[in-house]
Amino acid sequence: MVATLVQEQYAASPSAAWDLVGDFEGIARLFPAVTDVTIDGDVRTFSMTGMRISERLVRRDDATRTLTYSIVDGVPIEAHEATMVVEPSDGGCTISWSVTTTPEDAQPLFIDTYRRALETLHQALDQHEGSALT
Repeated sequence: MVATLVQEQYAASPSAAWDLVGDFEGIARLFPAVTDVTIDGDVRTFSMTGMRISERLVRRDDATRTLTYSIVDGVPIEAHEATMVVEPSDGGCTISWSVTTTPEDAQPLFIDTYRRALETLHQALDQHEGSALT
């Protein structure tokens, strides 16, 4: 399985971006289309575009600003694992989002979704240039 990656640069500091991206339970803060979030242990379940999706937190590392999760229900695929990483770059930060899926031909759908989501994040992050989110 080969991971596919999308990236986007932001004016926000890496710590401000991680405050938002690294909050597994706060996915609705990240993406306005997400509603009705419930948390049960390491599984978050939410509604988005008419679907009810459950994702399991695989690992979260504050030191490397890395969050990995997998879809466990709500999307008709065999396997899914995605990783978001926040890194410093050019006075702001870069967020990378990679995904592996089985079947592999499902990856373009996720990459397109992640690309649009990263573009949407500019609304939340660029207004907090160089500062922490409140």
